[in-house]
Amino acid sequence: MLCIQKNHPPLLVQVTSSGWSSRLKKIKEEPLSKLALASGFNIEVHGWRKLKTNKNKMTIKVIPVKEEDLNEFQST
Repeated sequence: MLCIQKNHPPLLVQVTSSGWSSRLKKIKEEPLSKLALASGFNIEVHGWRKLKTNKNKMTIKVIPVKEEDLNEFQST
């Protein structure tokens, strides 16, 4: 998802359920992720899950992707 707001850098969001770790790995392995970050974009993975105490409510885990995170997966 592309999120844009005046006076803020563009934000790319991958929304998922509990499979956030595999989505994060794919983003880190994608060469265009490094280009997007270098171009001023922010990237985040939003992982949703049901609360253990109340199955009718959801909680979110927001994981920002930084350029230094990509360096371990991609060559420069």
